[in-house]
Amino acid sequence: MTRMIPVILCLALCAGCDNEAARREKRAQRLYYVVFRDLEEQVDSLPQTIEQYAGIAEEYGDTPSGRKAAVRHGQLVKAQALLAGSDSLGAGRRVPLYSRVDSVAPGYPPVVRTLGRHLYNSTYLASRRGAMTREPEVIRSVIETWGRQDSLWSKYEFRPTEQDKAWRDKLCRQATDVARMLEGARRYAEALQIVSRGLEYGVGDDAIAHARVFASYYTFRSARYEEGVDLARKALDYEFLEEENRARAHHVIGLCFWRLSERRKQSSDLQKAIDALNEALRIDPGLTPARDLLKELRLYQKRNPA
Repeated sequence: MTRMIPVILCLALCAGCDNEAARREKRAQRLYYVVFRDLEEQVDSLPQTIEQYAGIAEEYGDTPSGRKAAVRHGQLVKAQALLAGSDSLGAGRRVPLYSRVDSVAPGYPPVVRTLGRHLYNSTYLASRRGAMTREPEVIRSVIETWGRQDSLWSKYEFRPTEQDKAWRDKLCRQATDVARMLEGARRYAEALQIVSRGLEYGVGDDAIAHARVFASYYTFRSARYEEGVDLARKALDYEFLEEENRARAHHVIGLCFWRLSERRKQSSDLQKAIDALNEALRIDPGLTPARDLLKELRLYQKRNPA
């Protein structure tokens, strides 16, 4: 029994050390988050931000969050050097400078938002031109710009603020715009990839439901019919889905069940396709592709009764 006492004492001391380490990490983590949340928002507070990260790194250097603060401190010191005197720069010269800042201090909010606005506006205009003209060079440029924007925001840690939520939904909607441009060029696989990435950004029901409508169609085009039905139905679950999109979603369901009826040879799939197309046309009587397919399926059903 006496031999066990040192072992027990050792275990108790280790447990005490572990608890103290956990408490220090928790404190460091909380301090880091407060600086990250409150001070990184404005360029004007950059000197104070750097000072606070330095203090966390010095006091809690033995913790993961303390080491994280040391890394962020180093990044922001480099950013501060680059940003010196940038207030006098025009918008045209500020964008290249901010791109360099982002390379040394990824995810710094004032820089990300400035670059994000620039890339968003560029993509917005060019994607519409690409959708109208279908010029390969324009489409290539849009995809490249979208890729830069996605890369920029993927390094950014979104905050639970209205501003950041709005940005996430803007990115979701813009991904859908880029996908629709690719749809016009019949590049459905790429369109699905981009709209799916946009869905990862979206947080608002409206933006997500809108994106799901188009994702369901590109999924249909990828011959993943059950998944296409599921996406379209999820979009329809949103009470305030626009009527045009509601009709599109029912059309996609009709398309998917049409192909499933051919694959599975089940009359119930054919009837579901007809029902969905009827609903699409009830909402939007001018949806010609749905009308044409409905005529074809009704004729087939008449010639091949169950």
